[in-house]
Amino acid sequence: MREIGLYLGNQTLSAAATENKKVISFSNYSLSESDAKPQDNELNFEVSLNKVSRELQLQQNETINLAIADKEFIIRSFVIPSMSRKEIESSMEFEIDKYIPFKMEDLEWNYSYERISRENKILVSFIGYKRKNFTQYTDSFNRLGFTPKVIEPGGLALMRMVKSMSQYVNLKWYAILEVAPKQGNITFFYNTLPVFSRVVSVDHEGKIDAAKVLEETRFSFQYFKREFRAYDLEKLLVITQEAPESLASMGESLELPVEFINPGELVGADQVDVSRLKAYSSATFDHFIRRFSPCIKLESPFLGGVPAKVSPFRTAIAIAIVVVGVVITIFINASYHRKIVAQEKMLEQKQKEVQLSDDLKRQNIRSIRRYIEEKEKQINVLATRTKARIEAAPILKQIEQAVLDGAQGVWLSKVNFNGGRGKNDANIRITGYIYLNDPNEETLSLDRLMLNLNRDSKIKESFSRLELGGKDKESYEGFEVTMFQIKLY
Repeated sequence: MREIGLYLGNQTLSAAATENKKVISFSNYSLSESDAKPQDNELNFEVSLNKVSRELQLQQNETINLAIADKEFIIRSFVIPSMSRKEIESSMEFEIDKYIPFKMEDLEWNYSYERISRENKILVSFIGYKRKNFTQYTDSFNRLGFTPKVIEPGGLALMRMVKSMSQYVNLKWYAILEVAPKQGNITFFYNTLPVFSRVVSVDHEGKIDAAKVLEETRFSFQYFKREFRAYDLEKLLVITQEAPESLASMGESLELPVEFINPGELVGADQVDVSRLKAYSSATFDHFIRRFSPCIKLESPFLGGVPAKVSPFRTAIAIAIVVVGVVITIFINASYHRKIVAQEKMLEQKQKEVQLSDDLKRQNIRSIRRYIEEKEKQINVLATRTKARIEAAPILKQIEQAVLDGAQGVWLSKVNFNGGRGKNDANIRITGYIYLNDPNEETLSLDRLMLNLNRDSKIKESFSRLELGGKDKESYEGFEVTMFQIKLY
């Protein structure tokens, strides 16, 4: 049976049809012209998907997987002390809330984790996608009578291909750099877990600008060293169809082993670019065991989160276990019924002796104790947040000074302060814009602002970490500007 893989890039939809990992056909479909409006993306995708359906004569029982450009996803990771899976699950929402600028209910998300070799620590990797956009794409599939099996970042699809090769199976800390016309991407990994991902500008007047690629790659490496200073990268893998000779010096410049991989060599076919390779990687999802494995099994194609089908034999065993459990529960309940009744009478007597509101009187002692403890926690949190806000006030002056000290073309639109849930959880999220009519100068100005904030002694005293939360091009009152988010915590 055929397997269809799609890759949704900036302006093209690439499709790969495979059978038992062998390529049957490749095709590219233009999504829009360069001046198309962002709100047309859904319609353009559905039109291109319809073309794929007609030209490949897709059947409703065929497997269809979709990979999307990594910049559309939120990829975050953090290192925590070793703990049980149950403890990780209970703390996930709290931890993620500190690292992402969106509400959890607005995201389609999942996570995975892995114990770090020879350390008593765990790396947790979180991947999120705006639920509104996710629904738009699944609706496009449904309107054409198809159901995608997997929707994932293109970087995860490439990782499966790389980790399937014997020479890269044992890689732990590494990065994959995609160099393609107009735009590239770099993703850092620990084994099969994405650590973080960044867009890399590679195009200059229709040609690959090696100096720009090296500069932005070096910036990404600096961020990795700052956030994961305890770990060293083993290798950088550069996936590109035609690597300029000037990229050959990357290893020496980055002081790291660098290997170049031609997409055609991975697929065993000619004329394969990075986009087609991602489409092929998505199509062959089921053929590679080394992949990102979501911890939450959902009835959703997001990251392949649909649970495996249970065989009738296993279903029968599960039913038998439930029946036995019910019988045992009834027996235990009957045996201890008298003791439970006696305890309830004693608790009722205790409640009458204590002066409580009518609502609390109807609750048991354990519930009342929990109520008191919750109120004490709320008071402590309120006191901590109030103190944090007072201490953070002078920091706003330092942020203003960081903008004035050489960060040209920068203006701040929003500074959000969050007192956090504990003593050391306060954070500040800065949103702003840069306009210098030159993307390179705007990037340098943002780097200067980051450097000024990082060097400020008062900011360092209050916040231990500085993170670039996001950077993108936006239209502001008719001008194309750079929007950025910076987080101090």
